[in-house]
Amino acid sequence: MKNLNSLIAFAVLVLVVAGCSSSSNNNNSSNSSNNNSSNNNNSSNSNSTNSSKPSKDAPADSEGVFHDDNAGIRLQAPKGWKTKLDGEQLVITAPDNSMTMVFWVPEGSFESAIKDLDRQLSRKIKRMKTTTNGSESSTNGMPIYTVAGTGEVDSNNIEWSVDIIKAPKKPTIVLSVAQPGAWDKYSAEIKEFVASIKPTS
Repeated sequence: MKNLNSLIAFAVLVLVVAGCSSSSNNNNSSNSSNNNSSNNNNSSNSNSTNSSKPSKDAPADSEGVFHDDNAGIRLQAPKGWKTKLDGEQLVITAPDNSMTMVFWVPEGSFESAIKDLDRQLSRKIKRMKTTTNGSESSTNGMPIYTVAGTGEVDSNNIEWSVDIIKAPKKPTIVLSVAQPGAWDKYSAEIKEFVASIKPTS
């Protein structure tokens, strides 16, 4: 799976940087807002040439909706959250950088992708514990299988989860890494976001 190690490192790094100090966090938020504004401008320019066949490799449309033709789903990032496209992966980050979600459709064997993810998480996250093992839910008719837990990165406590969405065409993996309390803080946005994940057909 391409860039999995670097994506996990990126997600963890965001949380470590965000937790360093409040002043640093404010500066990062300001810089991220500027970068997001630049990305929105780039998205507008790209949409003029790619609007005929949107995919996750292309920018979101004017309403912030991303389409993944490989999985057969569409989703809308929460308002005010930052988005980043890294090849075939979509990274969504909370405004205060306290939570990061990484979406991708595994290449090759799905079982191998899960095993690789487990190995990478175990390497990056210390004192890793599972608090939710195999809970099932659904969104718009698509089953979701969730494993979640806690751990430490550079002596900072974090919370993590792995969601497997049984999309119409191919399963989609969602890796979420968050600072303690972020899930509760953004519970309304997350609920609305999950509801936005829909089949494209």
